[in-house]
Amino acid sequence: MTKNKILRILLITFVLFVGILGITRESKAFVVVPPGPVIGTTSYLQTGTVNQVYSPQHIQVSGGISPYTWDVVSGVLPPGLSLGVSTGMISGTPNTVDTFNFTVQVIDGNFETALQNFTLAIAPVSETGFLYTRNPPGSVIVSPVATRIQG
Repeated sequence: MTKNKILRILLITFVLFVGILGITRESKAFVVVPPGPVIGTTSYLQTGTVNQVYSPQHIQVSGGISPYTWDVVSGVLPPGLSLGVSTGMISGTPNTVDTFNFTVQVIDGNFETALQNFTLAIAPVSETGFLYTRNPPGSVIVSPVATRIQG
């Protein structure tokens, strides 16, 4: 539903409500602007493994009005991964072991924006079958993030 269609529905509803109440002295128009988008995905994304397909990660958004446009505005995604401009989906096959920090911006149909910082670690392939874990830096209390066991 487009912004103009929503506004017309709200205006018609208001006019009908005023008409039902018998208020005819004056009419007023108003514009309702929904809240802007909010990114709801945690900052620490699922760990990937080098040269293995990354399990697609969809960045969640709430609020705002579609369509949404996604972009990395600071830092970089791991080489081999990309962010879907219209989907907010991170996917691909990473080819570099490291920890990557980047900022994602979403712009909604009203040109309202939201930003979120993310951290994504790419682990090496385990030669021993042991589990690779990492703890996010800082004083935030979270569970370690683990990758698959290689055998």
